[in-house]
Amino acid sequence: MSDIPQCLTSDQPFPHKAELMAAIDAGASVRKDERQLMVGRLIGTYEIRLRLAQAQGQPAKDDLALLVDNLRDCENVAVAVWYIHSAGGVRFIVVEGAEDGRFLGCLLGSVENTFPQ
Repeated sequence: MSDIPQCLTSDQPFPHKAELMAAIDAGASVRKDERQLMVGRLIGTYEIRLRLAQAQGQPAKDDLALLVDNLRDCENVAVAVWYIHSAGGVRFIVVEGAEDGRFLGCLLGSVENTFPQ
């Protein structure tokens, strides 16, 4: 198996963990962003995305709220971002502490196959 987010190997539960593990076990594509990003560079983007999700009543607002709260708690921390794409079109973005693998957030999305059959 390729590298996976360190937070998946901990006992700490978090939203979508079971779905994420099942997708990886089923052969999902796993890619780690090569950049090491600081929380201060990410938090503004996710705060804006959270406000938009709340205004539009999107289901992702709970996942975004958890991510933003966790990012606020560790402002000077480097983070690792992982992109996991399942064969069924489900996509996950996992954000964890780069040094300790501490879970910070997991965003769930999907891509529909729009190619003609």
